[in-house]
This record gives sequence, C-alpha cells and structure tokens, in this order.
Amino acid sequence: MTQEHLGTVFDAFSQVDPSMTRRYDGTGLGLAISQRFCQMMGGHITVESEWGEGSIFTICLPRVVSVPQTHFITDAEEADEP
Repeated sequence: MTQEHLGTVFDAFSQVDPSMTRRYDGTGLGLAISQRFCQMMGGHITVESEWGEGSIFTICLPRVVSVPQTHFITDAEEADEP
C-alpha cells in the first residue's frame, strides 16, 4: 500500500482498489471492524506497508480484558412490565 492508502485503510467502506475490475471482493469493513474490536478491548491495531512488498498488521491487546456488565431482559422480566 502507498502512504496515501495507509491513511484510510481503517476507514469503513474503504478499499485500496475501488475499481470494478479488482481481483478480490469485499465491502471494505473488515479492517474497520477489527480496529473497533481492538479498541473495545483496550488495544490497538497498526499497519506497516511497503509498496510492492506487502503489509504487516499488528494487533496489541491487554492480557486481561475488562468487559462491562450488561443486563439482558429476560422473558419473565418483560412480562412483568406494564
């Protein structure tokens, strides 16, 4: 990827080759979603690339991920509501 591509690689719906004749299909969401998941777990994802050589993506996550407690409404609780 070029330096220009590196600036947008994590943007949703962004693709390096947006042409209709590209070799690989996709929506351009994979890296955006991956970045969001890393951030949600307190980590990050980075990319290094050399044009014509390839790209290296590195994910760094904490050993212990703190997940906020979520309360899901059960059928019984739903029935109790007015």
